[in-house]
Amino acid sequence: MKIKLAILVFAFILIPILNVHAAETAIPDWIKNTAGWWAEDQIDDGSFVSGVQWLISNGIMSIPPTEQGAGSDDAIPSWIKNNAGWWADGQIDDNSFVSGLQWLISNGIMILTQETAEPKPEVKSVATFTISSADGYEKYFSKQVNVFGVTILASNNTPDSKVLHVANVFAQYLDNDADGTPDNSKVIYSLKKNKAHFLMCETEEEVKCTNWSDDDKWIDDMLIGCSQVQYADETGINNEKFGAFDASLEEVLHLISNCGYGGAYPDVFRSNSVSLIGQYMDNARGGHFEKIPNSYPADAWYSYDDNSCIYNCMITEYFYWAMTSILGAQEDRFDEIGHEWKLNTKEKVMETDPDIYNLLTDPQYKLPTILPDGNYQADPELEVQSDGNYQADPEVKPVDLTISSPPNFEKYFTKYVDVFGVSIYATLSTPDEQVLHAANVLAQYLDNDADGIPDNPLVVEKLKITNSAVPMFLNGWENDNSELWDDYNEDLDCWTVLTADEVNWRFSEHMNDLDGTPFDASLEEILHVITQCGYAEAYPEIFGEHKDSLIAEYMDNARGGYFEWVPGSYSPDAWYRYHDNSCEYNCMITEYFYWSLTSILGAQDNRWNEVYSQWKPNTEEKVMETDPDIYNLLTDPQYKLPTILPDGNYQG
Repeated sequence: MKIKLAILVFAFILIPILNVHAAETAIPDWIKNTAGWWAEDQIDDGSFVSGVQWLISNGIMSIPPTEQGAGSDDAIPSWIKNNAGWWADGQIDDNSFVSGLQWLISNGIMILTQETAEPKPEVKSVATFTISSADGYEKYFSKQVNVFGVTILASNNTPDSKVLHVANVFAQYLDNDADGTPDNSKVIYSLKKNKAHFLMCETEEEVKCTNWSDDDKWIDDMLIGCSQVQYADETGINNEKFGAFDASLEEVLHLISNCGYGGAYPDVFRSNSVSLIGQYMDNARGGHFEKIPNSYPADAWYSYDDNSCIYNCMITEYFYWAMTSILGAQEDRFDEIGHEWKLNTKEKVMETDPDIYNLLTDPQYKLPTILPDGNYQADPELEVQSDGNYQADPEVKPVDLTISSPPNFEKYFTKYVDVFGVSIYATLSTPDEQVLHAANVLAQYLDNDADGIPDNPLVVEKLKITNSAVPMFLNGWENDNSELWDDYNEDLDCWTVLTADEVNWRFSEHMNDLDGTPFDASLEEILHVITQCGYAEAYPEIFGEHKDSLIAEYMDNARGGYFEWVPGSYSPDAWYRYHDNSCEYNCMITEYFYWSLTSILGAQDNRWNEVYSQWKPNTEEKVMETDPDIYNLLTDPQYKLPTILPDGNYQG
């Protein structure tokens, strides 16, 4: 969600003015968004200053009395902007942020007035969704709408009014509080990663529209993964009873629950018998039935009878029935639905099936609390981004691979790049070219399919939790003599050093040259931090750097035995013989991961003479043949490891 402050300044008057004493600090929480955008250079200095001075002048925001300085055109010091960013992220308190504002006032950069604009009545505006041509999908669909990154495709015969109705229902389910931001970013992540598409045809008989499901090549080309179909003749608008119930409330929720919640919370909502909702459904049906039973137990309250609906489908329907009953959609439909679902009101669900009621109303999952009506309304100061470029997780900011001043560690570094929340710091003497190359390599490792979203959000989350970073120095001497290590020592366990003199940003261009080219250490050191503090933390039993993990078992096999330290000699048939005596067992796993993956990706193809003394399977084919265990592990799609070698040219 991106909002221009120029619009916000006028929209702020719609918000009730706080009655606070002038000596107190009172700052509405929503102003943190503006401070964060300013710190990230999404709005300029002038817009920020004019916007905040308007808020203070109009009593919406209060700070302690401050002597007004004369007007000044002086630049705003960087520390004030840093404060704003840290305050927006919750790293400093309100008073620390206000101290910066007081400095601006006392130095005349921010001028306060007592003029107060006339308050305007609060209004709501309907978010606008526009239908565009379905570029790339023309074989079956001609219309397209994107809602928070989820694509709705419709045939030419599907009325625009029906398509827009579905788009609004989608938006209401995903942003139920209508604040312009989806309520559950994890669910948005899951929908996008599962390539969720909602497909609309005029009727079930519209052959051209429905034949897409038989076209495997087209599905592969269009990258449609998880999908749901709805027909215009079952879509009701403005509570219109279009021959039957408005199917949008059902089919849209199916896609969200299956491809969103099921992916975001697999132990809870995935459509299988071991998930929590699977267990609750078995209780509601009176037992575990993989297929429709001949008859349900007499006390079952969920007795779905469509024989085409197997077990996972039954869970999808159970989620729908329970959720929409809680929201009030089924209150007057008992005669129509009672043969398969008896709990048609919120009260009945609460009393008869308290497990599912408590689950679907648990605030941690941020499920809807208001039934969609097809009229999505967002506050007028919010811009709903419906162009398909919505950044799913607000914790994962859009990648801006530009060098800025570091938000911290200024004593040691002057350059900084944020890559999906993972920091690259660099000294003044480190060339910008090398810094940006490293940032691009990091982005390519994390977002290998270049869709703007990290391929494995769990790994990125672990990297952020462990404060992982890549500190860059000009050379080894500068690294060794940096005061950073004296000041912090063991507090930077998840920092992996990269020096500019070992960065070869032209390696990818020449790595297949027969005469060889200096290796690009970015490919190694950046991967080290990702595997050590990302994958090892996210999957400790698989990638953990300890002797009981699966990768350790494979490494011991590759080394010809279990060795805590580098042995006096390796067995003749060992293909991994790392011989750096400073590298302990966990370090050996890090290197094994690196050698294996980069060989699979082709980085070591022409380096046999250089690497064979410690690593023999230097090509994908050799890894596949010699060490099939590690090959199968690192190419297992569930872990979403990179499949393309970074070249320092991220195209996300």
